[in-house]
Amino acid sequence: LSDPKGPVGLHSYDTESKKVTAEIPGEGFDIKSASAGPGVIVYEKLGSINLYDLTTKKSSVVPITVRGDFPEVRPAFKNLEPYITGSAISPSGQRAVFSARGWVMTLPAAKGDARLISETQGVHRRDPAWSPDGKTISYFGDENGKQQLALYDTASGKTKFLDLGDAPAYYYSA
Repeated sequence: LSDPKGPVGLHSYDTESKKVTAEIPGEGFDIKSASAGPGVIVYEKLGSINLYDLTTKKSSVVPITVRGDFPEVRPAFKNLEPYITGSAISPSGQRAVFSARGWVMTLPAAKGDARLISETQGVHRRDPAWSPDGKTISYFGDENGKQQLALYDTASGKTKFLDLGDAPAYYYSA
């Protein structure tokens, strides 16, 4: 596995000619792991198991069906674009923060992982904003049973909650 031009792909090395050949070029998502078997290399890419036949030099997906109780609560890839309720770009421009479906997450401008601000479910978080120094992300949330301003410290991962006033009240644009 190697990533000479970006995403991780599968490469072979000829010990006599010392030539490296991209057997499966790195495109889109990285190949996460690979293991050799009799006549094939088994590799994982984006949650699917694939077989690379050493003779034909072709890949095929291994069809796997997982059936379990309560499939509606299993983790799944979802397009959150229609549910975005707020966004802001970090002062450095390297990341952006979004709120969607009650979650606040940061996403990279180019390559990297999405990061959730909090794993607590059943909370309505919205209207995120970066501080000018990029050290804090603010948003409105009801983690403590009432609407508060949340200040998330990006270095420590800790959140401080500030009361805004007595109910009934509704705040927006952190």
